[in-house]
Amino acid sequence: MDIRKQIGVKIREIRKDMCLTQEELGEMVELEAGYISQIERGEKYPSLKTLVKLAQVLEVNVDYFVKTNMDELPQKIKSLSKSDLLIKKLVGLLKDKDTEDIKYIISVSKKFFDRVYKHSQS
Repeated sequence: MDIRKQIGVKIREIRKDMCLTQEELGEMVELEAGYISQIERGEKYPSLKTLVKLAQVLEVNVDYFVKTNMDELPQKIKSLSKSDLLIKKLVGLLKDKDTEDIKYIISVSKKFFDRVYKHSQS
């Protein structure tokens, strides 16, 4: 398999297992979703800087993308539950937000859950 396709296949596989869309991954690494799509299809070759950012967000070593054998997904990702992956997704979305925005989201979340659980107990 061509190295560009191999890198793209691995990125797509991990992204999907982490329940991320191309748009969400793009936001996390500061790239357009279309560019992520081109990388995943093997049409574009990411720069080393981009590959490092992708590895950090997807929680793998950079060498995982370029190994010649198609290793299975990293054990760390395979062992996470769906809830854990969704929580990681939420944390990724909040990562670069300022403190006041995060406090507001926590406040809204608390009110939402209080309301949902209050209605479900009625």
